[in-house]
Amino acid sequence: LKFMPANRAVLSSSKAAAAIASKWLGRDRLRVAGAMSAIEDTPAALDSFIDDVNTGYEKVHRDFEEQFWGTKMGLKGGEFSVEKLNETKGKMEAFLSEEPRLEETCRWLKRDIANEEQTRTLKIFE
Repeated sequence: LKFMPANRAVLSSSKAAAAIASKWLGRDRLRVAGAMSAIEDTPAALDSFIDDVNTGYEKVHRDFEEQFWGTKMGLKGGEFSVEKLNETKGKMEAFLSEEPRLEETCRWLKRDIANEEQTRTLKIFE
């Protein structure tokens, strides 16, 4: 193995770099959120978890939707392509299948903190 400084690391493509960075940054954020929620077992901490998940999903879903409709409608200009559509779909599916998010969701469901609306939302996350 050859170790290189972080600023000189090379990946085979920028798409791979973005996918790896997105995946690990998301997991690290979830680990921190999980650690915080273990300390803060409060309705406010649960609201924060739900808001974080919703915000993250909104972004990846919006990116996918824009590519889907732009590609389907044949919009030009380089912003829309089948490659970008597949990339955004992959990011959305990766977001939905992140194991740390499911684990955190299950931990919240086991606690006796969630109100009816929060419980419904958590069950959607499952």
